[in-house]
Parts: sequence; C-alpha cells; structure tokens
Amino acid sequence: MKVTLKKIISKHHLGWLVPEKVYDVISLEIEIGNCINLRLVTENNAIPAMFPIKDFDIIDDTPPSNWKIKKFKNGLIEFAPKAWLEDGFWELFFDLDTCAQGLYYSELEKIIEASNVADVG
Repeated sequence: MKVTLKKIISKHHLGWLVPEKVYDVISLEIEIGNCINLRLVTENNAIPAMFPIKDFDIIDDTPPSNWKIKKFKNGLIEFAPKAWLEDGFWELFFDLDTCAQGLYYSELEKIIEASNVADVG
C-alpha cells in the first residue's frame, strides 16, 4: 500500500513527511467511530509514526502480504505484521529493545521488498 502526503500539510507533518513523496504504509489502524491512521517510515531519522489517512492520497491500495488483523479490547483494529500486533510491541520498540527492533526491521524489509517488486512488475 502506497500513499502520498497531500500538498497542504499541517505543522504536525513538518520535518516528518515530504508533500507528494510516495510512502509505503507499514501498518494501518482503524479507531471505531473515530478515524483511520497510517503508520509510515518518516523523514525524521526513519522513525515509524502514525498519521490520519485523510491527509493522504492513496497511490496503491494493495496491502502488504505479511499483514494480519487484530482487534484490541478498546475496539481498535490494526492491520500489521503479526509480531507488531503483540501487546507492548511498540513500547518495546521505542525503548530500543533489541528483540523488538529486530522484529521491526525484519518485517519492514519484507514490506519494502514486496513494494519494490510491485513497482517493477
């Protein structure tokens, strides 16, 4: 799945994303009754961060093949690699836990490689 940031951006995007650049969506969250958020690898030291889907144009709507679906107790639904859906994964990742970091980069590589193959094909 690929998106581009719309030309009009908020302060929320400054330093994180570049308008009209194509980004791979690495996960997607649906907050029931609220909004849909995309997780993207940002320009800010390649930190993965969430952004509202309304700020983007969808370029390719094909989800990565390694995405699974999980519904959390709070009603949140997330599409992401299975390892990233484990409770506490993102906290461990941002705490620089080596296991979580390894799982993140392994799954990210699969998403990027599949995306690049799709671009060629």
